[in-house]
Amino acid sequence: MRKSFKLVLFLTLILLFLASLALMQPEPPSPESEWYPPTESFAGETQPLTYSYSTSGTGTVPGTGVLNLKLVDINGRLRNEIYGSESFYLRFVTPFNSWVIFLYEWYPPGNVPKGHWLIWAAGPASTGAGVIVNMGYFRPERGEPEGQHVWKCWLWDPNTGNWAVGILRFNYYRFPRAIIDRVDYPQNIVVGKSYELKVYVRNLGEKSYTYKVRVQGGGLTFDSLEKTVNVPAQSTSTVTFTFTVQMGGVLSVDVALYGDTTQLDSKHVSLASKALKPGPMVTGDVTPTTLKEGEEATLTVTFINKGSGEAKQVTAKIDAPGFMVVKGMDFSPNMPPGGSGKVTFTLRPLEGGRKTVKVEVMYVDEQGNRYSDTLEASLTVLVKLNVYAQDKDGNQLQIPITINQNQYTSFSDWVDPTSGIQLSAPKTVEKDNVRYIFEQWSDGNTLASRQLSITKSTTLTAVYRVEYYVTVSSPYGEVSGEGWYPAGEEATISVSPTQIGFGVKNVFDHWEDENGNVLSSSPEFKVKITGPMNIKAVWRTDYTEAAIIGAVAAAAIALAAYMAMSKARKRVPPPPPPPPGTRVYE
Repeated sequence: MRKSFKLVLFLTLILLFLASLALMQPEPPSPESEWYPPTESFAGETQPLTYSYSTSGTGTVPGTGVLNLKLVDINGRLRNEIYGSESFYLRFVTPFNSWVIFLYEWYPPGNVPKGHWLIWAAGPASTGAGVIVNMGYFRPERGEPEGQHVWKCWLWDPNTGNWAVGILRFNYYRFPRAIIDRVDYPQNIVVGKSYELKVYVRNLGEKSYTYKVRVQGGGLTFDSLEKTVNVPAQSTSTVTFTFTVQMGGVLSVDVALYGDTTQLDSKHVSLASKALKPGPMVTGDVTPTTLKEGEEATLTVTFINKGSGEAKQVTAKIDAPGFMVVKGMDFSPNMPPGGSGKVTFTLRPLEGGRKTVKVEVMYVDEQGNRYSDTLEASLTVLVKLNVYAQDKDGNQLQIPITINQNQYTSFSDWVDPTSGIQLSAPKTVEKDNVRYIFEQWSDGNTLASRQLSITKSTTLTAVYRVEYYVTVSSPYGEVSGEGWYPAGEEATISVSPTQIGFGVKNVFDHWEDENGNVLSSSPEFKVKITGPMNIKAVWRTDYTEAAIIGAVAAAAIALAAYMAMSKARKRVPPPPPPPPGTRVYE
């Protein structure tokens, strides 16, 4: 069974005995689980505290059950990482006057076994509560697994039976980790000259360390392919390589950082190398660098002879894709060393964008050897951009459109098509019962917000559907047809019922608009919508039925009176005679 740390003891035999004793003890669960060594397994059988420990003053007595563990190196510095075969101590403040210690270690994940006991039931030690204890020292073993180690420590008070528990997490590496922070190198190099390449190494660890830096590259000669650099903890140091350029073109350099034999980091850089030929080297200014599509411009190129001898029969020609070369000028003067000349070309840009123009300069030296140099100039061709909003009939609308975070109701200007043009039209604009709904751009794109990519002068319109709101109202009945309508569509307007009341009735008469114009006398009609409308139903009062009811009632009353009078005029018959034998007194 491999042990991750060994505790250096004063008595080796006792260490071996206690280590074998610890191997026989129960293993705790994970560090976060609440678990205590079973007291029945060590009660009365604790081992003498032969482990080296020292006290270094007093601190605040920990709270109940709390044990704050720290890692310190032999110089007394607090550490979170341990390297190589460093010695270190476990520090804590004792919560008890006397205590027995248990210490278990978990290896980094993936190791077998996963952990082991470092100390089992050692003590008791009588230090007094609040004393700072430095126990150890400890030292990594050969083959120590790299990564995070977890220690859990239990202190048991034999007098009270109380426990205090603490967890310590720290990293172990064979050496401090480091990275290549950056690599500095010249941007433009020339064949035959020497330059410096600086490598910045940052130590991420807690202890200084000496690292190796190796370089490798084709077409370059280095003063050394490997150098060492000592970097203090949490600091950055520089190592410098000197190299000489052997060839032109794009040259690659690989930089690697090593700790011991382990590669920690690497960088790849590319160097642009140029070879200076004798004679004129095309340099200097090309003007102008910004042109407008369709507009002629004069391009001026300056040449300088950077060679050591005279350049003769100097001529120039231009290669300008995307341009019409209206006029060019060759020249054939002789140029002494350091001398300069100019040539002009008249160009007409055929499209917008970033264009590369190449001017080739050809010449011969005094011995008749021919040479050529090429100047590449980057030119920006602007295009004319027109942007506005319109309805589907082509009428321009005053709707603001955002172009690169600025709003315009009408935009017309020269723009750089390579810089990115962000267009954003509002999806809906509503005001005074008129609504504009975005449908598409004039090029068919249906996204209201878009990134525009063009190479030609362009007119782009945001096309909107125009809708009007129709309000329908009536003092009686239920109306229908109110709502938004696209311009030019027909709306069906109706009201129901058309009569309300008994006797005296309210009867629908006609429809009229907000200006009092009669639109229709039909309860339901269609109207073409050409703008916002406020349509009202107009009613009238009808007394016809009331008059008929009144006449009928009057006739009924007259008939009843007539019949009553007729009944009153009828004679009343005499009473019948009395029965026989009846005396009548008068």
